[in-house]
Amino acid sequence: MVLCNRAFSFLIVLLCLLSPSLGAYTQGGYAEGDGGQFSNLTLKGIDTVTLRINGMSPDYKRYGIDKARWEKIMTERLQNAGLKVVTYDEALRTPNAALVQLDLFVNYHYAYYSYGILLAVRHKVPLPSTAQSFVSDTIWSEYTNHYARNTDLGTVNGYIQTLLDHFIAAYHAQNAG
Repeated sequence: MVLCNRAFSFLIVLLCLLSPSLGAYTQGGYAEGDGGQFSNLTLKGIDTVTLRINGMSPDYKRYGIDKARWEKIMTERLQNAGLKVVTYDEALRTPNAALVQLDLFVNYHYAYYSYGILLAVRHKVPLPSTAQSFVSDTIWSEYTNHYARNTDLGTVNGYIQTLLDHFIAAYHAQNAG
């Protein structure tokens, strides 16, 4: 009976660890760069972005993971990289504005957190029906996943910083000169 309970617990932990990976895979943001799509110079010419951060529960604040703090950090970093950061409503009215989206996927099981972090850039694709109609598609994404004890959940911040560094490096590489 004890062996059965341990096997069941192991299976639950394994499923929790895999959940963020599967969630990000279904969103198409599981690979570095352009998400494995057939594309080139997807970040060329982007000069205006808006931010969206999903998955940062107020409960994570005690671990140093704070949505308002990350909005401020990302805004400053993107502006220092040469991008104009506007509100979501302004971005809707700006034809060439892109969306920089940070998603945090977190699963908790006993004393462990399994988490995935996706940083994606979505750009507008105009539709022929009206000048204001468009759909958006991911033009750059990078994903990472890890697990930690509840006391080490603050490591998420370092991984977000790394993803942001990779995006800014890719942006500069495509917009040099």
